[in-house]
Amino acid sequence: MQYSSFKIIKLVVCIAFNMALALPAHSIDKAPGSACATNGAIKVSSYNNRFHRLICDGGTWVSLSRHDSSGKMGGRTDGQKPLMDIAGEIKVGTSTGLACNTNTEGTIRYNDTTKKLDICNGTAWSVIENSCDDRPDGFTFGDEVNRNRESTSYSRIVEVTGISCAVDVTVSGAPDPEYRICSDSNCSSTIHTWRTGTQTIDDGQFLQLRNDSSDQYSTDTSMTVTVGSYSTSFTTTTKAGPPAHKKVFKVSTNNGNLGGVAGADTTCNNAASAAGLTGTFMAWVATDATNDPESRFTKYSDTPYYYTNGSRMAHNWIDLTDGDVNMVDVYASGNKFGTSVNEWTGVNGDGTAVDTGDPLVDNCNGWTSSSSSHSGHRYGTWWGTNASSSCNTNNLVIMCFEQ
Repeated sequence: MQYSSFKIIKLVVCIAFNMALALPAHSIDKAPGSACATNGAIKVSSYNNRFHRLICDGGTWVSLSRHDSSGKMGGRTDGQKPLMDIAGEIKVGTSTGLACNTNTEGTIRYNDTTKKLDICNGTAWSVIENSCDDRPDGFTFGDEVNRNRESTSYSRIVEVTGISCAVDVTVSGAPDPEYRICSDSNCSSTIHTWRTGTQTIDDGQFLQLRNDSSDQYSTDTSMTVTVGSYSTSFTTTTKAGPPAHKKVFKVSTNNGNLGGVAGADTTCNNAASAAGLTGTFMAWVATDATNDPESRFTKYSDTPYYYTNGSRMAHNWIDLTDGDVNMVDVYASGNKFGTSVNEWTGVNGDGTAVDTGDPLVDNCNGWTSSSSSHSGHRYGTWWGTNASSSCNTNNLVIMCFEQ
């Protein structure tokens, strides 16, 4: 096909004109914020390397939306602001089943199960959490000591402060750790009752712990509580148990004048000290119901009584006072007497006082008389057998028991 020079020139001019129309406009286009005259007028303009959809608000062009050549879109903004700048709320829908991978990294969705926003990190969906200071100001609960075995110990009540959001509370340990959350410092108003499972606590609320003590003496039980990112412990220690056994021995006397019950105790402790024994000792003597082994002695239900030579006298206090006792004659040193001896007592086999109402007959006038006209009750061959001897008798002994 042949074209004349005129036709060729005309074609070039048309192409150039059309290209000019296709080129993005700059100064000749309207910029957001520039003046307009017709309220409600809409136009599309290219400004600052972005395409804007403008509306005239009666005097100024306002950007309704924009996009660039890559397809990214934004709304009601101009200049160098972010591509997505929405003046208002945005509703994010629930998941459509979109997979999380490198192509969808950065995508967000609403999880209608957890009621939270999820974000794709390029591998998996994860919850978008609020920024939170979850470490409270430090606190301690104060340990419990000298507790009875198998009892429940309660910590002091502490206020949780220094967190900017609700945080989890968890407990661990043995044998039975629990906690509760309260709204006041006395826990008179409880938010969450005693529990072991996870619960949340807010700033300004109060926390208390409890745990059971061990069934053993001098033993710790411990629990750990974690509040947000802070952990501390609460320990309960049981009281010290009785000694492995109580020591028993006998001391010779000159007569029934023992210096009273207190004097007999002194005689026992002097003999123990001379033999290198530790502990406090009392004499198995009595004057009345207020001054007998039943009322004075420490009675252990799980501690045996042993003579100082290693022979067992009784399994415990109950065994000691039931009348079936192994009688052995030994000094504080553990050496045996050369002959069988009888004991000044004034005590029945169950630890109570022999009391006929006449101390001149029962106990050498309160164990202060050595007169031959007075008498005192004593044991014979068997435990608890009551016989009488004149208070001037010089070959009897007293029994001494460690407390």
